[in-house]
Amino acid sequence: MSSGTTRLVRALEWIACLPLLGEPELARLLGIDAADAPSVRLELERRGWIEWFVPETYALRPRRLAFVREEAVAELARALRIEQVELPRHVPVRRSDVLDRIVRVETTAWVNRFFADLAGAPGLPRLELADARSLPLALSVHERWWPPGVEGYGCLRAGELWAPFFVAWDRVSAPDEHRRRRVAAWSAAAAAVAARWGSEGLPVVLLVCAGEHEQEVWERSLRLNTERVTEQRLDVLLTSTADVASVGPATASWRDPVSGRSGPLLERLGWGPAPQLRRCSLPDDAVTRTPPGTGGTLRDWALDAAANSRTPATERLAAIAMTTDRDEKRLLEWIGRHPLLTSTELAGLCGLPEAAVARRLDRLLRCGVVRVDAGETSARRSVLTQLGLRLLARRDAVPPARYARFAGVSAFDPTPSNDRDRAVVRHREHHLGVNRVFARLAQDLERAGGRLALRRNEAESTRRFRYAGGAAWIRPDGSGLLELDGERLPFLLEYDRGTLDSGDLAAKLEGYRRYFAVEAWRQDFDGTPVLLFVCADDRAERHVASAVCAAAPDLPVLSTSEWRYERDARNPSGLLGPIWQRQCGADERRQLITRALPRQDRDVPA
Repeated sequence: MSSGTTRLVRALEWIACLPLLGEPELARLLGIDAADAPSVRLELERRGWIEWFVPETYALRPRRLAFVREEAVAELARALRIEQVELPRHVPVRRSDVLDRIVRVETTAWVNRFFADLAGAPGLPRLELADARSLPLALSVHERWWPPGVEGYGCLRAGELWAPFFVAWDRVSAPDEHRRRRVAAWSAAAAAVAARWGSEGLPVVLLVCAGEHEQEVWERSLRLNTERVTEQRLDVLLTSTADVASVGPATASWRDPVSGRSGPLLERLGWGPAPQLRRCSLPDDAVTRTPPGTGGTLRDWALDAAANSRTPATERLAAIAMTTDRDEKRLLEWIGRHPLLTSTELAGLCGLPEAAVARRLDRLLRCGVVRVDAGETSARRSVLTQLGLRLLARRDAVPPARYARFAGVSAFDPTPSNDRDRAVVRHREHHLGVNRVFARLAQDLERAGGRLALRRNEAESTRRFRYAGGAAWIRPDGSGLLELDGERLPFLLEYDRGTLDSGDLAAKLEGYRRYFAVEAWRQDFDGTPVLLFVCADDRAERHVASAVCAAAPDLPVLSTSEWRYERDARNPSGLLGPIWQRQCGADERRQLITRALPRQDRDVPA
């Protein structure tokens, strides 16, 4: 058999085991030049074995991701000498497996890249990636040999030593509560999963955390779980996406959250005898067979299925994920986390022309993932539907109810019996005021050449922390990070309509006093944040100023009234202009970032 045919067979094996495999990853897995991978993929496509789609997301470069055609699955089973009904138990080639990975395309592509980087790690010539696969979800929960909520399985080989492992990928947009519950689920399933492994023992979980804050949450949860569990437990090693992206998984520093020890991956893995689980291998003549050529591509199907209400919901999610562009996905994220935004506000937040936003909203309406809020007729405000909520939740692999509750993603619910229960948000006018501030802040920053680098809603901004041996918490209306001319300003946002009585406002400020006293902000920001109070009117601002001076005069508070941030000849910079007042003795208003305005405009009398 020619080397070219053998290469095609090995390529088909990898695409079957790792659906949505890109050409650069395929090249590293095959050990070939990256320039040769497109011709390998094209030849498998020409022979009818695979097809592809190009993801539209800001997190991935647009490129072809390949998977086995549904019509080729029967021929693949025959080549492997496995009954077709049994094949999905070994490799994730079912239609539902592929569609699920399309919804979670970012995680799928990153995990595939993780395996490919291991296979092509420089300086490790004697190391072999003996197995790597996405997990075949056709198996029932009781038959699965992997812990719940992990994305892949791999095994390294060095001579007679083997090191099996699972890969779990953390999504930054998943809530912290989901991380804690994933740890609990691993603990609950550990004994049952371990029973399906032999003397080599349960493989370690390699957990790639979204960032420093997320890694701290994982470590704390894993340590607490270890203290509570005395029976079988999973061993977990942690690193960050930034570390993996910069130096690769083999060179990244992996940390044991229990012992606190860190080191390169090869030093941290458990090496031992060959695992009983082995990768399915195709015979060298497999690609000489010709799968049936009937049926259109999944891309063709998705064009009609996305807006067709008769499409089963699980399939429709994949069709929408395939056919929406990057900006439509970004709009969907904004609408979910900040519902009731107008087209104008969305345009400012996304940096798009308002006409482009309107066209994309119409497309999302046709797909059934957003709807126009019926609360008022003067403005067209968008909210998620339950289908839109399911799409975002499945993308992040979080149950929808948990996603809505802990990630602050709101959606219209058609089932409650009264209009109040149907309301997407409570305290509507307050919520609309927060929306206005975020939208105007993004617009003002863009006009000045900066950006709103981070923005969190109320649920994402809520923080619990330890103070004086007890529990404390804050719940701002939002938080974020401004970037302009090299300056970075983290902030916590409070929108005040003047409706809180003095006692409630004092309690809120006491929470912030404790938060700053123990520097609890370090779990989110590199520097001390400023606490911004945007007040509905001057009366509300005076009320805030009086409360701050009485309860917490040392807090880093800046306040303003809504009317002040309107752009005009006196203040062309809006929220970035000299409209903010420090409390307790300050007699001047200042701007948020020093370099936002010419020097002569920096201070204006109150």
